[in-house]
Amino acid sequence: MLMKLFEQIQSKNFFIALTLGFAIAFVLVTALILSVNNPNPVWGKNWFVRPILLTPVIAATGAGVSYLISTISFRNQLFNLFKILLCLLAYIFFLWIGTVIGFNGTLWN
Repeated sequence: MLMKLFEQIQSKNFFIALTLGFAIAFVLVTALILSVNNPNPVWGKNWFVRPILLTPVIAATGAGVSYLISTISFRNQLFNLFKILLCLLAYIFFLWIGTVIGFNGTLWN
């Protein structure tokens, strides 16, 4: 089964999923950072660097996990529906965890 999974993975599509996951998180984090008018001086001068780097990388990992889940095929349509839901939930979970880790100590306190 594992060998069959590796045969279905296409590196181009995997890279596209990673890039798309990174881009979505980058846009969301950038919008959130730009919405801060007066940052707390306790956060430091470069407080935005950590979330703008960590969150998109973690979200890209979630997009990669979602792609790997999506390569599994089932004959039952109900399982395929659950697979799509699991892919979406996996990406949202990684995006949320990336946001928590990235903004910990600043906006997420």
